[in-house]
Amino acid sequence: IDKTQNKILNPEAQFSLPLPDVLSRTSCGSRVMVGIRPEHVRIVSSQDPYAIPVRLTHLDDHGADKLLYLNTRYGHMPILARIY
Repeated sequence: IDKTQNKILNPEAQFSLPLPDVLSRTSCGSRVMVGIRPEHVRIVSSQDPYAIPVRLTHLDDHGADKLLYLNTRYGHMPILARIY
């Protein structure tokens, strides 16, 4: 957590997220785990300030829904996206 920038930083993966109010009392430099619901992942331009570059590793087709299994380019942060 970097309070000077009011962001959650992941320098290894070269991205950051805005710091939610609920974490405003967390100590600077603290480690946090961020959870993202699969239905909240969306495809955006690489120019989007919150874009995270990923690679598709697997696709599960469930008819009306599809689950995309993604990895960041560093491979240690799996992401699940739901497309409907």
